[in-house]
Amino acid sequence: MHEEPPPSPTAPEPAEHARFTEHLHALATVHPAEEAALIHRILTDDPDRTMARSAVLRHLDRRGEELREAPEPARTAWRATMTKALTTADDPYLTDRLADWAFLHTLPEDPTPLATASTWLQRRLAETPGTPTPLLTHLSEHGRTRRIRTTAARALQLEAQRERPGNSIRPVRRTS
Repeated sequence: MHEEPPPSPTAPEPAEHARFTEHLHALATVHPAEEAALIHRILTDDPDRTMARSAVLRHLDRRGEELREAPEPARTAWRATMTKALTTADDPYLTDRLADWAFLHTLPEDPTPLATASTWLQRRLAETPGTPTPLLTHLSEHGRTRRIRTTAARALQLEAQRERPGNSIRPVRRTS
């Protein structure tokens, strides 16, 4: 059996890797007014749909995280712009991730939507300081994976320790 030799350290970078890097750079530096058009162009023009989606997903996660502490009007405007861009690109996975970010940005007390929430969102909520107790309680009992249930249960234990009189653990406060 003939084995392929490992790629040479001087071999050219595959074209899709170079485009991925270019997409990430363009998304990181785009003016907000042009962000939706750039996302649409990446998703519709790049021949490698999986790679294009990956670049946009990374951008959504980066921007979603950046906007966690932003005022609500800024988050709402960004979500509206991204919704339009993702709807025209017809990518339900990315649209669902944007909905996950909307949930993370608002952190409602009602755990009902968690029954159908993505594993990614459940894990993020369990790991995020300041997640409301009703959400953590629901995740500790009904989280999709053992990791989510365990992480949420530990977060609840830490929260209980913070609430005990005389503790030295400072509460984490989320500002909106």
